[in-house]
Amino acid sequence: MFITRCTRSFLRLLPLLLFISILGAAAQPLTAEAETTELSNPELTSLDAAYSTLQGMELALTTTDAAIQAVCKANNLKLKSVREKLKLVGSSEVRQLEAELKAAQSRHAPLLARSKSLSERLKAANSRKDKKAADLLRLQINRLKPSVKQAQADIKSRQAALRTAKKAAAAEVKRIKAVLDEISPLKKKVQTAQADISSLKKGRSAAWKSFHAAVKQGSAAQALLALTSAAAKLREASAQQQHILSWERQSSTIIERAYSMLKS
Repeated sequence: MFITRCTRSFLRLLPLLLFISILGAAAQPLTAEAETTELSNPELTSLDAAYSTLQGMELALTTTDAAIQAVCKANNLKLKSVREKLKLVGSSEVRQLEAELKAAQSRHAPLLARSKSLSERLKAANSRKDKKAADLLRLQINRLKPSVKQAQADIKSRQAALRTAKKAAAAEVKRIKAVLDEISPLKKKVQTAQADISSLKKGRSAAWKSFHAAVKQGSAAQALLALTSAAAKLREASAQQQHILSWERQSSTIIERAYSMLKS
């Protein structure tokens, strides 16, 4: 809250407190005539108006802050959902292709192992110049060649399909992340505006200190000046809040766009 409950209670009694302070400084008794003067005093009327303005600004700030928090919370939840779904993009297809590849490799493993063994034995037979053994081994190898080529082609095809699926999934994730990246500049703007609001709060606090000092001195003019300064700070803070709300809503639109891409 920009204005505390104590401050609000204090301000409700502001005209009377100022009047008593002014009378005390002048050492004059409180008379009906003086009370009438107080009620018609232009400075006190201005103070009352300034306080009413601050009340309205406080309510607007509180309302806007609640709206910002609501949008921000919804954004965070939706963004979390998008990021979780991003991890699953293409995962089902990839898992299926990986399982099929593994099954094919297991199915063809005995044949490929036999072909490799025969080739190694043929190399050894040639080394020792055993023509008979080499011819027999070559015959077996040639008989297996069509099946071996078919098995190798099957595995190679499944490996290519898996690479294609992974590449497609990565491209889709990159495309959606590129949309989400549009949020980053908005976040930076929000952070800058929040820092400005924090600075304005400090300025408002300083204005309130001046206000309390003016009240103690019984100076309605200085009190009004302090309230006017506080109002100026709140007005600037309100403008920054509206910017933040707008940027958060823009972020909502971006997140929704990314989410719809996941569903399509």
